[in-house]
Amino acid sequence: PNQKWAHSVCSHVKLRQVLDDPDITSIETDILMGTHERLISEITAAADKVESCPPVTKSNDTSGTGVCRRENVAIMSHPPRRASCLSPDEFFDLVIHTPRCIHMKLDFKDIEAVKPTLESLAKHSQSLSLNNGCIYLNADVLPGPGRSRAGMDPDEFLQICQDVLCANQELKNVSFYSLGWSLDRRSYENYNDDHVDEMVTLIQRYELEDSGIILALNARVLVENCSPFDRFLSEFSSSQLLVWTGSREPPISQNKIDAIKKHFELKGTSDRIGFDCLVAASSMSGIWYDSLENVKSVYTNTKRLFHSP
Repeated sequence: PNQKWAHSVCSHVKLRQVLDDPDITSIETDILMGTHERLISEITAAADKVESCPPVTKSNDTSGTGVCRRENVAIMSHPPRRASCLSPDEFFDLVIHTPRCIHMKLDFKDIEAVKPTLESLAKHSQSLSLNNGCIYLNADVLPGPGRSRAGMDPDEFLQICQDVLCANQELKNVSFYSLGWSLDRRSYENYNDDHVDEMVTLIQRYELEDSGIILALNARVLVENCSPFDRFLSEFSSSQLLVWTGSREPPISQNKIDAIKKHFELKGTSDRIGFDCLVAASSMSGIWYDSLENVKSVYTNTKRLFHSP
């Protein structure tokens, strides 16, 4: 669970910066459908290093500007942006062939991006086994606090993943599900037993009890009520929790992180809790950011109250 994360790595520049930092052990990237854009000169220069570089043809350069564009393909990008210079092929080539172990968390935003991304990853299955890195397949598959709909259909996501993984044992051996809930952290709702029960039902439906399931949990929501996950950790002995803050979320105070750690230390499960959080640089800034989030929560919920039908 104890890793140093790089968040939302969705460009060539940021990826190379991360790979040059020996302290980084895990990379999180967001994947959706959109437009892949790169200068043809860059692609040509990288051809010897990037095995899966897309072919450069006149039809790629539709604008006549020397930019290679491919529409409606899987790309590394975070909503609302729908264009990126980094494709799954290029991402995997660079990360997997880095001469050190790096774990990858693939945060899927569109169901259409799941299959082509995993098929691209499967091409590198032999190199993955040598790299010793783990692959975390992440998606918000259930509605959580403050939401009535999930970010992705759970059955469609898991079925696609299972089909690809079952056809490639080497990839299956290094892949783990990181499942979470879509949520609004500013709502007054917390994680509860119903959320956990629904996740347990999903896990059992796909017989994933012993597969090392990871639950992805927002830190600001989790700190309000950690208890629902005590039973989950007890029932699934190979499971872990990954506590996160979002890429567009302000830093969280160390006090809140410590409160989460203390809860699971008392339960004897702290060694199964990982953190992918942006923590405030000082106690004062932590208090400021937490207070600001509280004010935004009051405003958001008051607005909903007066605008509800």
